[in-house]
Amino acid sequence: NNETTGNIVRGDDFNGAFQLRRVNIDFSGNLINSDLTYRVQLQQSASGGSTIDRTSATNPVQRNPSSSGSSIYTTDTWAEYNLGQGFKIRGGQYKVNFFKEELNSTGNTLAAERGIVNAYLSQGYSQAVGLSWAINDTLDFYLDFGNGFGTGGTSGTPKDTAEYALTSRINWVIEGSKADLAEYTSRPGSATSAQIGAAAHYQESERGAGTIGPPATPVFPNTKFFAAT
Repeated sequence: NNETTGNIVRGDDFNGAFQLRRVNIDFSGNLINSDLTYRVQLQQSASGGSTIDRTSATNPVQRNPSSSGSSIYTTDTWAEYNLGQGFKIRGGQYKVNFFKEELNSTGNTLAAERGIVNAYLSQGYSQAVGLSWAINDTLDFYLDFGNGFGTGGTSGTPKDTAEYALTSRINWVIEGSKADLAEYTSRPGSATSAQIGAAAHYQESERGAGTIGPPATPVFPNTKFFAAT
């Protein structure tokens, strides 16, 4: 980091540092038996890091982590139980099954980021309960009931969440394997893999949150939202 402007009290215009922007701490495994699995993933906010106060003549390089906005938050935080016959039930905070590109792990992305459409319209994290059904080796169905797109980690107040949200997705692997399709590119010499999928989402905002005014205006109007891909 090189600073050429601002309040440099004692000429210290260079401060060596680096940032690990996307380091995650990931815990996963099973509890009691192999049918009950869990995942807890911790991530540092992208704006994390210590600030440097250069305005003090007595201590011009005073690090102040408490004012930097740095924080550790959870992304995936869920438990899942295998009911048998291809059925699994999951509860907690996770990405509901909508955009396939968002569902692929960031650990498998390429040097480029996900696409622009996904960046603006992806589902993000939700707090939900979901049922999945692996009908066979090539066909999967998912149904999630939660508190709306992008509401993971919110306070749970009406302005943050939906009254209810339903998301469903079906995947059909027409060639290759499910494992290959979890990657963004194929390995050298691997067989062709292809998948067809469809998803739908519906949510309705919180009701009964009161009004502001005059004139009386609903704080969180009853808004319905539908999306499909």
